[in-house]
Amino acid sequence: MDQEANRRVAEFWTDNNVTQHRTFRSKDESLEMLRWRNDQYLGFVELMPFSAEPGQTVLDYGCGPGHDLVGYITESNASRIIGADVSSSSLSEAAARCRLHERDVELIHLSPDQVEIPLEKESVDVIHSSGVIHHIPDPVPVLRELRRILKPGGVMRCMNYNRESLFYHCYVGWQKRFSEIGPYNGMSTDDAFRDLTDGEGCPVSRAWAPESFLRIASEAGFSGRHTGNAISSFEMENQLRRFAAIVDPRLEREHREFLRDIRLDPEGFPRNAAGDVAGVDACFELWTAE
Repeated sequence: MDQEANRRVAEFWTDNNVTQHRTFRSKDESLEMLRWRNDQYLGFVELMPFSAEPGQTVLDYGCGPGHDLVGYITESNASRIIGADVSSSSLSEAAARCRLHERDVELIHLSPDQVEIPLEKESVDVIHSSGVIHHIPDPVPVLRELRRILKPGGVMRCMNYNRESLFYHCYVGWQKRFSEIGPYNGMSTDDAFRDLTDGEGCPVSRAWAPESFLRIASEAGFSGRHTGNAISSFEMENQLRRFAAIVDPRLEREHREFLRDIRLDPEGFPRNAAGDVAGVDACFELWTAE
């Protein structure tokens, strides 16, 4: 693996995280933040549920400052909850937040170039990884390691950024590159996307079509399925701009055809040509291949 790329990833996520290093003063404040975050992505909690049975072990891989650890503490019956991350600052914040919820959680600090997870083979029932794999420079070795620790019959639930989304094709592909004057004019969509998801300077941030991610997971030894996409409130509000994008002759054919094929379902959700909600959060269930 590229050690320099991994070092940059770890440094970025030590300086930045999804709460911007917020300190929570109470259990209620922490829980309200989790609910607010989930409300921004319609369908997310249904596709990435905080579910585990008594006696089960859960690993949140890339736990950050503890959003989803709180979800498993408050909404699951897991007997053992583990969080792992490359950011020492986020892990410290996660520990403080979990203490508010009066639950012991094991936290693992992974070094930037560390693939190995210090857990026994086939020891985890549920692996949860939300918005993490698409930030890893070389995801296949990491997925192989996650497969190693997953029990037979266990499940890995993960969310990755979705290329087949309004965020990718309309907001990044057109609005930031052509409609607005700014630093993204003339930049490729993939390069602009890297900056526009988790903050300027994010070293790795990819958008995969669902079938592309499933091929990567298969290379690592997983079987799996795409369970659906959660759509951000921002995408729902911004979606009408797709018509201005379609008539812009500068917009590349890939983006134009994607936006042309969008249709609204009876509930008002935009769906792409495959019939999937055109949201930025693609969700998956993976399991060990036979």
